[in-house]
Amino acid sequence: MLAYLVEVGDAVTVQAVAQSSGQHPNTVREHLEALVDLGLVTRDKMPPEGRGRPAIAYQVRAQSSPLRSTREYASLVDALVEQLKAMSTNLQADATAVGERWADDVKEGEALVDVLTHMGFEPVQESPRSLMLETCPVLAAAHNNPDAVCAMHQGFLRAVSGEDVTLEPFVEGGCRLHLPEPVGENKFGDNGRG
Repeated sequence: MLAYLVEVGDAVTVQAVAQSSGQHPNTVREHLEALVDLGLVTRDKMPPEGRGRPAIAYQVRAQSSPLRSTREYASLVDALVEQLKAMSTNLQADATAVGERWADDVKEGEALVDVLTHMGFEPVQESPRSLMLETCPVLAAAHNNPDAVCAMHQGFLRAVSGEDVTLEPFVEGGCRLHLPEPVGENKFGDNGRG
C-alpha cells in the first residue's frame, strides 16, 4: 500500500486503495492507519461533497518514504509501455522479451525470493510450486497496462528462475507465481537460476 501511495503521489481515499489492491476497505483502512502511526502517511479530511461526513484521504510523506523513487520507476514503466505499444506488432511477446533482458542485471546465483524482496514485491512462499507476490512496485502501471507490465514481469521471472514460470496477476490481493511442475524442496530459496 505504501508503494501504491508513493506511485500515485496524490491524496487518495480508502476506496481507491481498496480498488487498486483488490483488498477489502476495512483491511485497507487498518493498514493505512498503521502507516499513519509509523509517520509514513498523512490522513486528512477531503472537502465535503453532499451529505454525510467528508471522506478521509491518505497521502505518503515524501521525505519519510523508503520507496520515494517508486514514482519515477512507475513513470519509466509507463513511458516504456507506451513506446512498446507504438512500435510492437505483438505487445505481449515484446514485453516478455524486455523482461528477459531486464534479468541480465541480476547477479548469477541470486535466489529468486531475494531478488523479488529487494524489488519490493514482498514474496511469500505458499508451496514449493507457488509464491504469492503481495505487492507490486508499479501497481498503477500494471492495472493500466496489465498485458505489457505483467508480461515484462513474467519474462523477468522466467529468466531469473530458469523455469517456465507462470504469473497469475491480481488474485487474492496480489499476484501468484507458479512453477510448471514439482521441483526440489524450496526452489525459490535456492540459487534460482538454472
